Amino acid sequence: MPRVSSSTTALLCLLLLSAPAPADDGPADDGKEPLVAGSLEVRVQNPLWLIFPRLGAAPIDLPPAGRGEVAWRSDYSSFFRVDERQGTDLASLDGEIWRNTFAARVGLGRDLALWVEVPILYGTGGFLDHLVEEYHETFGFDQEGRDENPDDQFAFLLIHDRRLAFELVEDATEPGDVSVGIDWRLPERGRSGPAVTLRAAVELPSGDESRGFGSGEVEAGLGVTVHRSWTRYRLTGSLARQLQRTPEAFERAAVETRHNWVADLVLERGFGRNLALVVQWGYEQSPLLGAALPASDDSSGTLTLGGAWRPAPRWRIDFAFLEDIDGETTQDFTGHFAVRRSF
Repeated sequence: MPRVSSSTTALLCLLLLSAPAPADDGPADDGKEPLVAGSLEVRVQNPLWLIFPRLGAAPIDLPPAGRGEVAWRSDYSSFFRVDERQGTDLASLDGEIWRNTFAARVGLGRDLALWVEVPILYGTGGFLDHLVEEYHETFGFDQEGRDENPDDQFAFLLIHDRRLAFELVEDATEPGDVSVGIDWRLPERGRSGPAVTLRAAVELPSGDESRGFGSGEVEAGLGVTVHRSWTRYRLTGSLARQLQRTPEAFERAAVETRHNWVADLVLERGFGRNLALVVQWGYEQSPLLGAALPASDDSSGTLTLGGAWRPAPRWRIDFAFLEDIDGETTQDFTGHFAVRRSF
């Protein structure tokens, strides 16, 4: 499939501005309004990229002052991609990643909300290689060498010019870099205007850089989210620019980083008050430049199928399956599950 460029995604976001006027969707805290899923909070789980921020779409509805939400998100991913060049450069993505994120959001009033996210990462050789090989064989997908290597091995690392730039330790559970951000919903310009939310965030160097859990640097991101609704259908587009810095180990190995673009486009359909299904396309430009290996430097396109279910007032459960559609930096798949509780 052709790669989704940042200019194409920006154009899709602009096209949202010409769509019909949005419906008046109110907050769903009391369970009386239709559930609005918005963008599912998924991303490429490549550990080489997880040390950098990925600013997704802002929620459609921000909580009023003093109210908010706490959430637990869990993502389990399987990888296999190994690139080597002339015995001097190696990018290996082989193993399974389990990433849990604990998040909180609180309304500040005046259409502002403050949020914080704390990720916990675990890497392992796992147990899914044989099942993934059978899945690829059944549907005629390229094994890309997976079936020629031992199952359930672990190696997430990047070597450039024979120097180690990155390595994630195996069978360790540690926190990553903490993100803190703010969302600001712009005043709507009558019923003909779109719902537009601006967001900004910083990522703090709380993860251990030497063990592969953080970058050791402060990074930032700026983004915009545009939302439209029609009865049971909703469309959300987001575009963000992320300001990345180069970790010390990357500098020593002459691996460069760059400020990168990320984008999401979400089509959602509501089913009654308590269920919404989502199709979501994601684009993430690689934050790395210097290694020039596909497993580290390719930009990524992903497709996510999932939804949200409200089992009771103030509670919400998200579920999704993410598949790569372009790029060699992306996991074979990710299973996503989240539980949210508003207050």
